[in-house]
Amino acid sequence: MIINGILILCAIVMWVILSLTSYEIVNRLNQYQEARLEYTQLRDELGVVELATEQSFEELECQDFEIYKSTWQIKLYALKATNERIVGWIEVPDTSISYPIVQGDDNTWYLYHTISGQSNPSGAIFLDYRNSYKFDDGHSLIYGHNMRDGSMFAGLHTWDGTLFFIHTKAGSLKFEVWNRQVLCQYDELFTTPNISFDGRHFVTLSTCVSGNDDLRYVVQGVAKKPQ
Repeated sequence: MIINGILILCAIVMWVILSLTSYEIVNRLNQYQEARLEYTQLRDELGVVELATEQSFEELECQDFEIYKSTWQIKLYALKATNERIVGWIEVPDTSISYPIVQGDDNTWYLYHTISGQSNPSGAIFLDYRNSYKFDDGHSLIYGHNMRDGSMFAGLHTWDGTLFFIHTKAGSLKFEVWNRQVLCQYDELFTTPNISFDGRHFVTLSTCVSGNDDLRYVVQGVAKKPQ
């Protein structure tokens, strides 16, 4: 009888553990979906049509690019009305990375909140709080999660392109990739984000490395004037 009771108790404990685990998995998947929906709706509301490839950008005529820049400036003024913390928008051709960039009072809040302020593990794409929101530092540092569903900055790990773009109210900035590497999260690059690089403007895109909380995968670009 005692053995049977122990077996029943063990079965109950296992059932409880499995139930809680299943609930956590379902809840997390729902949160991922909520975040994706929020950003998708934002793109739809603004009429954001991404440049799908680097080639499509290079094929833009000068006049078309001027229209492209001015359109983004209008969109960003509209975005500011939804969240004054929005400082720009990032586009990485040949990926699904097309998100608003926000800047908080620290580097923690937007790890766990979307741009609308909703608590969500997907977080937001955000500029280091120590950087200038005008992107006029020698070096700007932008963070995004490496999400299992492929959203946020997860696509950087498999992306081998050479160009990415940051749109601000002052204009559109084009960056040419010059470095990709894995760094320790305590690297000097992260402790002094606005370090100068001989007058040139660099941006580092940083995301996590799966299975190692101490590492970061970075893609770095230097500013180029769009033709």
